[in-house]
Amino acid sequence: MLDKASVGYYSAALTISTLWSMIPSALIQSISPVLYEAAGKDRALYLRRLRQSYAVLFWLNAAYSIFVGVFAHWVILLLYGKDYLAGTAALRIVVWYYGLSTMSTLNQVYLANDGKNRYINLFCIAGLITDVILNFILIPVMGINGAAIATLITHIVIQIVMPYMYKDTREIATSIIQGALLRDVFNKAEMAMIKNTVNKIVKRG
Repeated sequence: MLDKASVGYYSAALTISTLWSMIPSALIQSISPVLYEAAGKDRALYLRRLRQSYAVLFWLNAAYSIFVGVFAHWVILLLYGKDYLAGTAALRIVVWYYGLSTMSTLNQVYLANDGKNRYINLFCIAGLITDVILNFILIPVMGINGAAIATLITHIVIQIVMPYMYKDTREIATSIIQGALLRDVFNKAEMAMIKNTVNKIVKRG
């Protein structure tokens, strides 16, 4: 559905979006044991740690996505040259869906802890169907930008919409949303510690 040039632009956009993939991957590797430990001790603590994990991933990815979005033209020009500037708009979209995709590992940690692995395939199938339908509709009209939008919507469906539709997995969707909005992420003791740390940094500055 896309010509070779468009595929090249899209591939370049995807590559730039994943340049910093080692950072969220390292974070998830360090976070997972904490989640597994909390899951076996205290449900409320576990869910708070889950919200904290989603908050960290969301805002780090948001910061990177905003940076890339603002400087997309220059980033592509620097890394690939002016021949690839046609992929600028696609890059600004693609970088957001990669950020969402990093949360899938945390979703799997939740499903494994709760013995709900059967939902993984269900969500993936729903995502595949969504992606095929949206690509069929959007690519003929919008080209690579349509492909990028289709994939972004697909990841929203997989990571948030589908989990919210099932009572057994609704905590995934609500935890992602609360983490993104920084709601119920930290308790009073943690907030006090954060404020003290910030105050010390400000005073030293």
